[in-house]
Amino acid sequence: MSWPGLPLLLTVAGRPVILLGDGPAAAAKRRLLDRAGATVVADKDADARFAIVAIEEDEKAEAAVAR
Repeated sequence: MSWPGLPLLLTVAGRPVILLGDGPAAAAKRRLLDRAGATVVADKDADARFAIVAIEEDEKAEAAVAR
């Protein structure tokens, strides 16, 4: 059995995190980030060292990551 991803535990409390996307998937990720104490910032924020992509369409997700 293979996994399409890798589960990671990161300390995000008090740290800026970029969240790319909208809709239900992004809303769920935002709730998780909020509960973990992260500061969700705009994708242009240079201080963020971590980003989460919650875009369902592969082509749009890949384009967002390539920025």
